[in-house]
Order: sequence, then structure tokens, then C-alpha cells
Amino acid sequence: MASMWGMSLSRLAVCSLALLVAYTLPAAADDAAVIEACLKSAYADNGKPQDCIGRVADACLDKPENQSTHAMMACSDSETKIWDALLNAEYQRLLGAVEGKTKDDIVKAQRQWVGLRDADCAIPYALFDGGTMAQPIGANCVMANTAERMLQVRAWRMMVQPEEN
Repeated sequence: MASMWGMSLSRLAVCSLALLVAYTLPAAADDAAVIEACLKSAYADNGKPQDCIGRVADACLDKPENQSTHAMMACSDSETKIWDALLNAEYQRLLGAVEGKTKDDIVKAQRQWVGLRDADCAIPYALFDGGTMAQPIGANCVMANTAERMLQVRAWRMMVQPEEN
């Protein structure tokens, strides 16, 4: 039982380290412009904004020099930072547009979502017993979940501020 608990703690430590790395390196401004242009086009053309998820990370992963585990994680982490900044901006705009219980419910839901995302994205570490494949899969999970959440929060914000799209 003690060794099982120790393995769980080590997985948690690895997952936490991956998330820390994701939030310590700045995203390139031109990469953010790629995502923002994709979203603008998707919304203007009644397209699918979900198609914008992975635009930066996939292009990064296509480069031959980015085939190491560390580089794969860095590619996903770079895009995660972009989606996280967009999510935080949309979240603040949404909170500014609502009051009372609705605002409290949104804050509560966001806190619960963070816990769910972290738990979901820790699963690859368990499946691969903390091996090297878990790291890029976990990083991609954080990126994809953060992007999907931003799109959800934006949709909510657009419901209460349709003129500010």
C-alpha cells in the first residue's frame, strides 16, 4: 500500500511539473495571432472554432527538430498558454456581464472545471505509469481541454453580450 501511495504521489508530482512548465514559458505573439485569426474566421464564416484547436501545436510538432518528448510537450504548452490567456479574458468579460447568483455559479463551475481538467489530464500518467509517452499526451490533454473551455466560456459570454463579438 505504501508503494502504491508513493507511485500516486510521484505521478502527481510529474503532472504538476508538466503544468508548471506549461505556465512558465511565454507563448509567441505570432502564434497567438494564428489562433486569433482562425477564431475570427471561424466565427465570421459560421465555421467550427474547434478546428482552431491544435493549429500552433500541430505546426510545431511537424518540425523534425520537435520530435523529442520535451519538444512535444513544449509545442502543446505553447498553445496552452494562448488558449489560457483567451480563456482568462473571456472569463473576466463574462463575470463583468453578470451579477449575483449567476456570477457565483460561474465562479464555482470554473473552479470545478480546473479540478476536472487536472484529474482528466493526469490519467495518461497512470495509464503509462509515468513513462515518457504520458508527458506529451498529458500536455496535449491540458491544451485541448483549455481550448474547449475557452470556447464554452466565450459562447456563454456571447449569450449575454452578443454585440461584443
